[in-house]
Amino acid sequence: MRKLELENGPLALYLGLVMAVAIMAFSPGLLNADSIDMLNQSVTGRYHDWHSPLMTLAWSLLGHVKPGPAPMLVMELLLFVVGTYLILARVFRSAWIAIGAATLIILLPPIFGSLGVVNKDMLGLSLFATMIGLFGADLAHRKARLAVAWVAFGVLMCAVRTDYLPFFFWACAARIWVSLSWRLPKRSTPADALMIVGAVAVSIVAALIFALATAISIGVVNYGALGADRRYPIQATLLHDIAGVSVAHNDNLYPSWIKNRGVTLEAIRKRYATHAGDPLFWGGEPRVPFASSPAEFMELRGAWLMAVGSNPKAYLRHRLAVIACLVKSCTSAYGHFQYATDPRYGNLVDYDRMGLNEPIAGANMRAGYLKWAAGTVLARAPLYIVSLFLCMSLLLAAPWASRPRVPSPVHDHVRTVSGALGLGAASHLLVLGLLTPAANFRYLTPTIFVAAILLLYALFTVCESRWPIRIASAISRLNHRARN
Repeated sequence: MRKLELENGPLALYLGLVMAVAIMAFSPGLLNADSIDMLNQSVTGRYHDWHSPLMTLAWSLLGHVKPGPAPMLVMELLLFVVGTYLILARVFRSAWIAIGAATLIILLPPIFGSLGVVNKDMLGLSLFATMIGLFGADLAHRKARLAVAWVAFGVLMCAVRTDYLPFFFWACAARIWVSLSWRLPKRSTPADALMIVGAVAVSIVAALIFALATAISIGVVNYGALGADRRYPIQATLLHDIAGVSVAHNDNLYPSWIKNRGVTLEAIRKRYATHAGDPLFWGGEPRVPFASSPAEFMELRGAWLMAVGSNPKAYLRHRLAVIACLVKSCTSAYGHFQYATDPRYGNLVDYDRMGLNEPIAGANMRAGYLKWAAGTVLARAPLYIVSLFLCMSLLLAAPWASRPRVPSPVHDHVRTVSGALGLGAASHLLVLGLLTPAANFRYLTPTIFVAAILLLYALFTVCESRWPIRIASAISRLNHRARN
């Protein structure tokens, strides 16, 4: 890998400071209902596919070092910090400026606050950051070991968060396109244009095949090697969609095995909520049950297809309302954490073995979260303000304080990474719009992360171009004319 203009001392200091601040704020790690469920699985050794079996396995292995969420918190923070630095180091001419920009992004309140939650969402984001950082290094140096590294992190990312697959797909497509574009002619004849279109098509098809193979391999590992129980997590979305269409169509469109358990149209109307399906599942009796067998799931899928096919407008209105709630959840100043307090997850009796304190587990989790919010995030609001001004000062000083590294101000690999990130973020939002069962802020964390990266890329593309010089020259000419 390219040797950056950075000695080991400054990099170690940077990583140490960021890790120390994050661990001080979040140690031993915040847990929601999903986290406790996975932690419980890691102790019992029985996995199911509602959460990532691979992350549960990793958590059980880390439990040999120290029980509880602390080792997983350290691992996800380390991956995210290093990955963010690798992403930004591709574009900045000074390693110190790259460190400042990475700190700015890490300390963005929605991202920094979310990193303290030890769950599949944040580990997926950390793996995503590392994958993109190695992807940029591979584009810059064309080393086989770098390609293997970012693909491996991409596969792990998809195993932890399946909805991150679009990011992996577009990264693969971009890498294949770069490999093909090196061999394309540089002329602009019609035949060359057809070759370019063909290369783009080949890149997309090859990446799609590889992404599908990755998804199939993850399923084989989850159900074959790890023996995870099938619980069909997609059914939460199907049940929520059918409820939305049923309310709009004024008819109970659930399959017969759900109707036979006392779920009536009146009950659906009473507990249907646009932002999430949880009130349907846990809001009271009669609950909308989950499928417990392949036959029930197949019947549920058929009912969903029939409901969507016969009422497409109602389905689209329902999904658009979910997206609107998802966007609205971003309005919180420090990020919106939706922690579950369902007593179903208060089944951890051996707290010492799991490295947990009783006040932050199960039904007492809300009290632990409120205490953390008042004592950590709000108390550290000045940290965000100070770091923002410090990092912005470094960013604005970059064109003058850093030495030129290459003659060209804009690098091809930066444009390629930007394109892959932009297409991946757009595709990820489309997947969320179609498949998310709830409007949860943490689902948008990768979008915010990508937006921050692209904004800094655009800023430095302008700063390292001739535009600052032209603007300064124009101002100088205006001043000269004013004097005369």
